[in-house]
Amino acid sequence: MDNTGASPHLRLLLADFVLGLEAACDVQGCFDLLARTSEALGFSGLVYTSIATGVAPLEARGPLFFRSEGFSEAFLTHYQEADFASQDFTIKRIMDDDLQTVNWWQEAAAGRLVSDEQEVIDVARYDYGMAQGLSVPLLKNDHHLAGCSVVSEDNSEAFGRLLDERLAMLKTILRLFHDRMYANPEFQTQLYLPLLQQLNDTERTVLRFLASGLPLKSIEAAAGISPSYAGNVRTVLFRKLGVKNVSELAYIVGLHRILELL
Repeated sequence: MDNTGASPHLRLLLADFVLGLEAACDVQGCFDLLARTSEALGFSGLVYTSIATGVAPLEARGPLFFRSEGFSEAFLTHYQEADFASQDFTIKRIMDDDLQTVNWWQEAAAGRLVSDEQEVIDVARYDYGMAQGLSVPLLKNDHHLAGCSVVSEDNSEAFGRLLDERLAMLKTILRLFHDRMYANPEFQTQLYLPLLQQLNDTERTVLRFLASGLPLKSIEAAAGISPSYAGNVRTVLFRKLGVKNVSELAYIVGLHRILELL
């Protein structure tokens, strides 16, 4: 991202952000810095969203959210309880490999949203006071979707000026934050927690067994589960973790120390 035209104030803000990001020792510390910096840029609130899953992310109980104080916690609760993830057009676009920045209300004004998608941002605006919203997709691969949204209480004209002046810097700090998350295996481990919490006892047992490297035919003696049933569970685990075979599963489990989280 080219910030050569940034003011001295913004350049100093960026320098402080980079130094703080390097010093942060966990995901929450990195996010707290991101939240403070986005507020200093003039945005009212921010939420970072990560969905750790495979081919069917919207079957999950809900994304992992990190939110700033200025982003309504009540809205996120509403979002999860109403299963808005399955209606959220920003998530759908990431799933379709569209990583373009999205201004919520410009999309609505252009008539590009269906009624269910419109409902999500209508609730945000009219029930929770998010007058303006912007989403910046950050990642789509076999194992994660991720993005960040900022909101503002400004009117459309003021928000437009803010984006003209600060959007490039916002995108820069979001990319730096995101790269910090995915460059550190320990940080990525934290992003798998919501998915692992959804596994039932049998799925956890089969996952541990598969990670051991023993053949599936041995699972009945070890865990009292028939090999045929364990095979069905294995298929479910492949889908949930976004892998194609046991070798990929073992790699993900080892890289992110998933057994320690079960």
